[in-house]
Amino acid sequence: MFLDHYGLFDEPNDLDIFIDIKDVAITNKVIANVGRKKEVEPSDLFATKHYMKYEVSNGNVDIMAGFHINHSHGLYEYIFDIRSITTIEQINGENIPFGALEDWYVNYQLMPYGRDKVPLIKKYLQEHGIKYPHLLRRAQRGCLPPEVKDSISELLLSKAK
Repeated sequence: MFLDHYGLFDEPNDLDIFIDIKDVAITNKVIANVGRKKEVEPSDLFATKHYMKYEVSNGNVDIMAGFHINHSHGLYEYIFDIRSITTIEQINGENIPFGALEDWYVNYQLMPYGRDKVPLIKKYLQEHGIKYPHLLRRAQRGCLPPEVKDSISELLLSKAK
């Protein structure tokens, strides 16, 4: 749904919701009233502190807090805080917060199944401008493989041209 919001993907297959760790218990109570909890299969790729899956209506909702991705050079922590929410859109009368493509340009490079989305995001950012360069610089200070840090530098330099 995130990529669909930016016009980059037409067929969202789930809704990913990121929350603060302190909101895990209340979020579980709320979502349990509208959805059915599903089993979460262990993953060597992710070391997310709290990951819950629910079936709501005919779709899947994944709720994550403390999102971490294992990679060849260590463990990357996606910093989710107030600066991570860059847009609030009204959908069906509800305010829906969205994250930044800049964060997902980084995150998808660390996920084997997400790498096909990286060129789409890069092209979008080059054509529409990097709105949140501070998020790229913040990610770059984290534990990332050198090639991801280099791709961030390259993208930031393309903005300067």
